[in-house]
Amino acid sequence: MKKISYATSYKVGQGDVRLEVVIGDGQFGSTLVTVGSQVWEQAHDFDRVLGKGVALAGKTVSVTSIVTDTNAQTNQTAVTYRLSGGVVPLEHTVAFTVGDENDSVDYEASIVLA
Repeated sequence: MKKISYATSYKVGQGDVRLEVVIGDGQFGSTLVTVGSQVWEQAHDFDRVLGKGVALAGKTVSVTSIVTDTNAQTNQTAVTYRLSGGVVPLEHTVAFTVGDENDSVDYEASIVLA
């Protein structure tokens, strides 16, 4: 299985910090999000408030998404990460085209909250 990594930092504000993770291109997938010892239930797409920026500063958000090419129209897979509640919103998409139908990709993101 191909592994794609993405790492960045995000300057939080004082209010709620929200993370949205979207699996694109009509593909099947599952996402697991952790922040420190907090683990959220796996889901296809993730959209939740992680907490207040002041409490999250200095922590790392780890996101693991396994995406399987089940869309017969394309072999493109993608995961979009959206963070809000910081100084400026962040949106970044990572994509990979698999070689064969039903191939899977392991997307891993590490986001340091500053």
